[in-house]
Amino acid sequence: MKESTICTSGDYLIVRNCGGLYQIPLSRVILIKKNLRQTVIVTDGENLDKQIVCYCALRDVYHKLEDSKFLYEHQSYIINADHIAHLDKGQVVTDDGSVIYLGRNSYYRLLKAFKSLRNEGLNGRKNDTKNEEKNNKKKE
Repeated sequence: MKESTICTSGDYLIVRNCGGLYQIPLSRVILIKKNLRQTVIVTDGENLDKQIVCYCALRDVYHKLEDSKFLYEHQSYIINADHIAHLDKGQVVTDDGSVIYLGRNSYYRLLKAFKSLRNEGLNGRKNDTKNEEKNNKKKE
């Protein structure tokens, strides 16, 4: 078993394993999960393998992800917030239908992080809209 290499470059996750070298757009990553000694990167499958397997610690992968849309609130999963389809008591459902069961504490931490991420995005959009309205009034 050979250790894999993972790094990020801009909007891409670069993975080198025994199967080759993969350049994965971060927007295509649905989740990253731990399966025994393997780390499995689950993508939307469009122009990529659906699952890319590598051997590295999940926390190391998370620390290399500079994008704040990735949530690591469970010891076995890193979830891309853009691909969360549904949050329900004790579980997360992703766009591809994956169901991740969480304990109560993990669920509430994930929910809090998800709401915080969404509020930051909404606040940013509101501010942009207000700034655009101000600029339009000045032009008139």
